[in-house]
Amino acid sequence: MGYYCILIQVRERALMHLDEREIAGLFRREGRPDRRRTPVSVLAPYQDPDIADHAPPPISLEKRSIALHHLLTGSIEPVASPVSRAILGCTEIGPNIGAGPARYLWAHEVREISDALSAITPAELRRRYDPAGMKSRYLWTGVSEDEDEEDLFDVLSRYFSLLAAFYRIAAKRGSAVLIGVV
Repeated sequence: MGYYCILIQVRERALMHLDEREIAGLFRREGRPDRRRTPVSVLAPYQDPDIADHAPPPISLEKRSIALHHLLTGSIEPVASPVSRAILGCTEIGPNIGAGPARYLWAHEVREISDALSAITPAELRRRYDPAGMKSRYLWTGVSEDEDEEDLFDVLSRYFSLLAAFYRIAAKRGSAVLIGVV
């Protein structure tokens, strides 16, 4: 089945009081990884202050998280950039939940990431696109040599839009973020 990157918004107070033994359960409770498709249209209403008490749904970057990270940073490794932390997170927390421990970001980090993602225009996203680099790192990105480059860019662009909307909503709500690869 492979690993799926899941992002969950949580209140900072909940994160501060989270029992590390509960972390794996948070990601399991969200359903099977291969059935976690959340379109931007489902996230959009959570910007409304009238539903501030309701947690937005988690999002899944499916198996494209490292390819998306490569699109944003040009690397498969963490780099010194807020957009790098959008997927690879920051501080590890708890036990191994699949491909290592979950990671978390505080609300001020979420705002910084949201601002950085919002600054990326469609033209800038296209300029950053390096399909040959992704294909050469197939074991990490999952991008095969025979994958159609335009189709791949379209898929990654949709995931980028979802990621940017997720962080924009989390920043507006003052939420922290948990990132897990399960």
